[in-house]
Amino acid sequence: MSLLGYARFYAIDLMRGTKVLETIDELQCEQYKSWKELLSISDEKYSRLLKHAIKYVPFYNQYNSDKKFPILTKDLIRHNVEQLKSLEYRGKLEAKGTGGSTGLPLKYFTTTKAQSFMWAGIIQSWKVVGYELGDRVAFIAGTAIAKKNFKHDVFYALMNIEIYSAFDLREKAIHSYLKDIKKKKIKLIYGYPTAINVIANYLNKNPEIRFPSLKGIVVTSEVLEEKHRLNIQKAFQVPVRNQYGCNEAAISAFECEHGNMHLINTATKVDVDGEGNLIASNLVNNGFVLINYSTGDKIKINQINSCSCKRGYPIISDILGRTVDIIVDQEGKIFHSAFFSYLFRQDSSVEQFQIQYNEDEIELHVKVIEELPYQILYDKYINKVKEHLKFKKYSLYINESFLLSSNAKHRYVIDNRINK
Repeated sequence: MSLLGYARFYAIDLMRGTKVLETIDELQCEQYKSWKELLSISDEKYSRLLKHAIKYVPFYNQYNSDKKFPILTKDLIRHNVEQLKSLEYRGKLEAKGTGGSTGLPLKYFTTTKAQSFMWAGIIQSWKVVGYELGDRVAFIAGTAIAKKNFKHDVFYALMNIEIYSAFDLREKAIHSYLKDIKKKKIKLIYGYPTAINVIANYLNKNPEIRFPSLKGIVVTSEVLEEKHRLNIQKAFQVPVRNQYGCNEAAISAFECEHGNMHLINTATKVDVDGEGNLIASNLVNNGFVLINYSTGDKIKINQINSCSCKRGYPIISDILGRTVDIIVDQEGKIFHSAFFSYLFRQDSSVEQFQIQYNEDEIELHVKVIEELPYQILYDKYINKVKEHLKFKKYSLYINESFLLSSNAKHRYVIDNRINK
């Protein structure tokens, strides 16, 4: 770690009131504790959280045991936002939003402690491929990772992060990204695997492009298909590791050098029901308390608790779901579907959405709480889509049935092209 790198993160903590540096040190120290020691730490934090919740959080006041707590769905949270805030907490609560893997927008609140852990957890995943504080990082992502405003611009500058949009994956844009990544001697690439895989396809057609400064690639927000990992590794000639997170639940997991996905269980207590549904309790956010939160994801926890890397964190053997499709318009423009998550997240009246498209037509299916005149909604959304994607026909459907996948899970993008 360079002094300049340390100084950058010290400035971030000073500016934002966070303790990212301190939390990074904590994770570095605790990760090699035994599985039993880490479970004990998690259980102790959970016990303290329960007492706090029952005493100070209105939503839980009516209960005297976690055995009676309901499963927190996104819908239940949306209807009890104020009741989930702690009456004892005196710090700043920052509003956050997430589209989630099912297209259901969710508003929640986070604390500086929770934010500190979120970034420390991400950086832990970067360290596996050789990242050091201050290294220049490329984000290839949409708004789920990279936000666009003055405050975030300053934050990214201090973290030495360059942003490359996953919304535009045309060859011209990809060529520009790669040229810039090489010129700026990027050390780490972080972003969506589907987007990075498209870039890898371009790079494999142009193998003369090389990146001597690049240490590794970490992917997030979607399931990493093994064929995509191999394709990306072939293109960039560096290790590709997976990172999994659910910020509202303080879930953060990283893939180690031996290919195992380790869950940082000192920040979240997780349970997996009989159907594989991930239920989590956030142990680092005592301002907006989420206990028994249904994340909408499915995982499998490995019963084997040992790993050659010697880390004691539990191992996730499989992460199911969360695959996000890309959209290809008539002109061959490849567009990351996170665009629609961002588009509808800004509108609190939108409860759920789904995008269906083929070679000629794109359809926006939207479920809204309060119905505005159809033309207003059409102008608001279709005109925005027309700015970015070229199709012969654009259609908007309000409060009609969605198409479900074979396992009855809602998919928010459906690709109906004949020749994919």
